[in-house]
Amino acid sequence: MQFTPKGIELDSIVSSIEEEPEIKNAHHLHVWKLDDNHIHLEAHLDFLDDVVLSVSNRVMDRLEKKLHDSFDIEHTTFQCEYERDDNKEIVN
Repeated sequence: MQFTPKGIELDSIVSSIEEEPEIKNAHHLHVWKLDDNHIHLEAHLDFLDDVVLSVSNRVMDRLEKKLHDSFDIEHTTFQCEYERDDNKEIVN
């Protein structure tokens, strides 16, 4: 079950995430189905600015709703980053 579900376009998800004005880049993205009905996502979010936690929480709340409404993603785990030197590739 733990594979990217058919019909999920990772590029579309990344584009949707990167529409958020605070987000510079979304990378290290994984999408999988835990069972027949639940799609999960984890991703690193590279912020444009060194924001406080309350701002990152608001961004994550918006993203959770957007990803649920647009892609039926029911659970998200985000790693928030700022100027972190890590691999910026999208990983499936």
